[in-house]
Amino acid sequence: MAKKWTVEILDNKSKENVVPLIEELMQDIRPHDKEDLEASSDPVFVLIGSIKLDEETRVYRGEDGKLLAIFGKGTMEWGAPGRGIWMVGTNELYNGYTKSLLFKEAKRVLNKWAREHGLLHNIVYEKNRTSINYLRHLGAVFLVEPKTGWDGKKFYQFYIPYRGE
Repeated sequence: MAKKWTVEILDNKSKENVVPLIEELMQDIRPHDKEDLEASSDPVFVLIGSIKLDEETRVYRGEDGKLLAIFGKGTMEWGAPGRGIWMVGTNELYNGYTKSLLFKEAKRVLNKWAREHGLLHNIVYEKNRTSINYLRHLGAVFLVEPKTGWDGKKFYQFYIPYRGE
């Protein structure tokens, strides 16, 4: 039987002090998520900024209250259409939550967001094969050539269009 999880959608008041949440995440972050964040910039700075600027941030916890993952969406500062999306998880996901949360719930939430905004997008570090495969499973389409980002590291751009129910 699949384990149960809960979700909290952060309100603006909750976003005022996200440092404890980020600290909790960083204690057990999945290695490929950490590598992806470190490839782009300072992980804590990126996460705090993402959560504070998000239109919606979803915090998932397991039956025992342990942090599983954080999903977010928001407008991109360069004015791209649709919404930028992101997700980071903890190693706790692999203790019986992978199918129900990582696949079923993520697909449901992404479809809802794509229906609302038409297009979802972001970048992923080229060496983060785990996330690239996961995003493909969720319907992401990748642009062929990676873009050079910070410190010469390369990132693939991806998008998820709304495909209907």
